[in-house]
Amino acid sequence: MAPVIRPPILPSMTPPEESTDIEQIAELKARILDKDREMRQLEQDKLEQRDALEDMERQVSMLQGFLEKKSPPRQSLLPIEDVEEDVDNLRNLIKERDDKIKSMREENEKRRAEFRATLDQIEKTSEEANRIYEAKIQELELFIKEKQQELSILHLNLDTLTDRRHNHDEQIEESTEEMAGQLKVLEGVVSEMEGYLIQSRERINELENEVDALHQELSQSQSRVRVLEDQIRSRPSSSESHPQKRQMITFLEREVDRLKSENEALRNATIEESTDTEQIAGLKHIVSELTRHNVETETQNQKLKKELKRISASPDDTLVLKRKLESMEKDKQRLSKELTELEAMVESKVFREEELEREVAKLRRESSRSNDRQKILSSPIEEELW
Repeated sequence: MAPVIRPPILPSMTPPEESTDIEQIAELKARILDKDREMRQLEQDKLEQRDALEDMERQVSMLQGFLEKKSPPRQSLLPIEDVEEDVDNLRNLIKERDDKIKSMREENEKRRAEFRATLDQIEKTSEEANRIYEAKIQELELFIKEKQQELSILHLNLDTLTDRRHNHDEQIEESTEEMAGQLKVLEGVVSEMEGYLIQSRERINELENEVDALHQELSQSQSRVRVLEDQIRSRPSSSESHPQKRQMITFLEREVDRLKSENEALRNATIEESTDTEQIAGLKHIVSELTRHNVETETQNQKLKKELKRISASPDDTLVLKRKLESMEKDKQRLSKELTELEAMVESKVFREEELEREVAKLRRESSRSNDRQKILSSPIEEELW
């Protein structure tokens, strides 16, 4: 009798256990099919044996009838006994065959019952496994549905972020182009102001040369005035006794005071000129700082362009770019303010240069007139004093 195969009861299903149960079920089904084929073969053998037995019984019956009809004499009874013995042997063989068939049938019935119980257990286990599978499938379907919804939301968010990044890239590119244009304008203005400063420096050098010449003329005038004062002081009596000489001395004293005033004004103009020179030097420093800042801003723009090519639409990178743009916007406003102040200072310097030119021209004219007067006045006075 074959052993009964009992599949394990599966309280909880995991993927490896599920595959093992499926393999066991398939193996049991294959074995059941094999046993069914064996049972059908046994049934067929039994039928064949039964047919053979019935055929043999018919032959024995026919033989007995034939023997009874044609009974031999007394001396021929021995062969009939032999025939009966053969018949008994055949009947014993048939009985053994029937017993064997009966035992085989009982064994088959027992195996059939065992297989049926096994099949019932398998079906019960399969139903339980199917319920677990169905519950697991429903759970997985619900999980897949939730993940599909989340995936749809992520796709929408990705599309939104892509559009935002595209718009942000366009804004950054436009801002970069705008700042590059403004930087070019600033560079042009700075170059123009540098030209103005160079012209101012050249004009200041010319004015310094003119002022040096005026200083020399003033020094000569002061020397003449001191000589005249010494001459006047050396002859006070003769100066006081003659009214015309007294008037001349008074006039000369006024001229001396006027020359001193002009000298003081010229000295103040020189001081203001040095102050203007310092301011112009400060302007040149500002221009150099602006130029350096323009170079740094251009470098930052190049870095931003590289970052635009490298960036992924992440929120952190977008925030960094936004901060850099805000910083560049502040720098642009500061540069515009400094540029406005610088233009105002240049205009004031140009205006101041014009004033200095007018003042120098005025001093030159007054110095020329003073020299003429001194030449006119000094000749008769010297003649009278000598």
